[in-house]
Amino acid sequence: MLPIPDPYRNSPGEPLQGTNKLGTSSTKGLLAAALLATAGSLLSAGSAQAGLINWSELFPATGVGVCNQSILDARCTVGDKSISNFATNFIPATTPTDTILTTLAFTEVNDIWDVNLVFLPEPVEAGPFNISYDMTINSSTSTFEKVGLDSACNLSALGPCTVTKEIGIYDSFGTLTPAPSLTRVSTNGVPALPAFFSPGVQKIRVTDTWLAPSGGSLDAISNNFTQVPGPLPLLGAAAAFGWSRRLRSRVNSVAKSEA
Repeated sequence: MLPIPDPYRNSPGEPLQGTNKLGTSSTKGLLAAALLATAGSLLSAGSAQAGLINWSELFPATGVGVCNQSILDARCTVGDKSISNFATNFIPATTPTDTILTTLAFTEVNDIWDVNLVFLPEPVEAGPFNISYDMTINSSTSTFEKVGLDSACNLSALGPCTVTKEIGIYDSFGTLTPAPSLTRVSTNGVPALPAFFSPGVQKIRVTDTWLAPSGGSLDAISNNFTQVPGPLPLLGAAAAFGWSRRLRSRVNSVAKSEA
């Protein structure tokens, strides 16, 4: 992985840089520029650690979004994780600038996976609006550990600007069950405390719902995820136990022959 720092944080739960200072369009532009530059650098270097997707590619006026297709676009997979099944009730303004610059970046830096949504220009509608998607670990050796939530709010002094993150957990049969204990809220650009998963979770559904004050706006939403090694599959554990017994038997045999 390239030694390029995450433009937002060093670990889950740390604040987006400058989230409480986004009162001007120039500062807001710097935030978006940092995101675009970092993801662009990773992609241009041929790394598999970043995917940068325009809003119009996620939610096209016609057809299927790039992360909702039966074969996902390469940008929807980073490392052993993929994002898919996107849905929203938000329709950005129909200006060319909105279409080009409202962007989602899926990145991994230092074993932290980020899904960062940057509105540029920011939505003028108060909401509430939401965006939801599935995230899957495509490896049997890892499971989700924790998820963090952060946001960037413009002119938060005009009223509360909130993002509420809700998590649903898929079981091995594909049944989705809400997990209310994992719900977190970021208010006025203050990061929420991370939420910890129960052992063994490999597929989740994330829903971010935002509400901005009259005259203010939301600039960015960031979800960040970490993982831990998963338990050995049953057959794998049995094989490891059998190998351990054979090894112990050989050691004992050698010890007896040398006695």
